[in-house]
Amino acid sequence: PPNTIYEISCLDCPAKYNGQTYRPLLDRMKEHERCYRLNNAVDDTTDRVKSAPAHHSLTTGHNIAWNDIHILKSLSSRSHLDLTEQAAIATRKPSMNRTDSAPKCS
Repeated sequence: PPNTIYEISCLDCPAKYNGQTYRPLLDRMKEHERCYRLNNAVDDTTDRVKSAPAHHSLTTGHNIAWNDIHILKSLSSRSHLDLTEQAAIATRKPSMNRTDSAPKCS
């Protein structure tokens, strides 16, 4: 569904990631997986992480539960996505979520 707050888990440690998308969730999951598959989790020009789950997997060797995504909240409109995602992150404290840039994948 669109306008979704979701959670992705690591299969090898307790790490989790909370994210949002206003597009169909499947489209966003394909982007996360593509970043992993292409070893492209960090934007080379800005050093910003494009996919925290892909970055976690590429830097730790851990496996991500790509096919077991938990929908935390579906919203009727896009207008409250940012606030709802921030609340989920503040409450759940998922360790893959970052507010700063990360080192490039090696």
